[in-house]
Amino acid sequence: MENILIGFIIFLSLILLFLLGAILYFLKKIVESNSKKSLNAEINKEEYSEFSSQSCVDHPERPAVGICSLSDEPYCELCLAKENDLKFARKYTNLVLDSQWDDLFVLANEEVDQSKINHFYDFKREKWNQDSLPIIAQKQYKINIENDKIEMYTIIKCRVEDKYSLTHELNFLNPS
Repeated sequence: MENILIGFIIFLSLILLFLLGAILYFLKKIVESNSKKSLNAEINKEEYSEFSSQSCVDHPERPAVGICSLSDEPYCELCLAKENDLKFARKYTNLVLDSQWDDLFVLANEEVDQSKINHFYDFKREKWNQDSLPIIAQKQYKINIENDKIEMYTIIKCRVEDKYSLTHELNFLNPS
């Protein structure tokens, strides 16, 4: 009888140890999850810190967290949307989603003179402000393993119906 009682106590002790281990395991997972969330929040704060001195165009009381790819204006988190790595003001959602977009130029930034890229951004803003003509410029990065460097590209997109006229107007971007 004593052997059965000792066996039962050992069995209960093992179950207790197993439950304690499971509780510790889940507590560790919860702590790790919370630390990842706080780390992501810090990363987002750093990402948006460059806009912290600017206010949203539509909500001047709110800080801007990003720039619209179409208008180049600062917007708050309520106003920005994202589709296929493109940030844009929600008020332009129909324009972005209803248009068919095509690559106009793919510029390797180290091969194109910076003054040409600056001139392009001035041209882009002017076309948007005067003609409401949307042009999208996106930065993309490629890791070149052979040369051990990161290459930066500017992808310029426009609506298919605007491609012909814009190709001629932006011919200064062609590498010469």
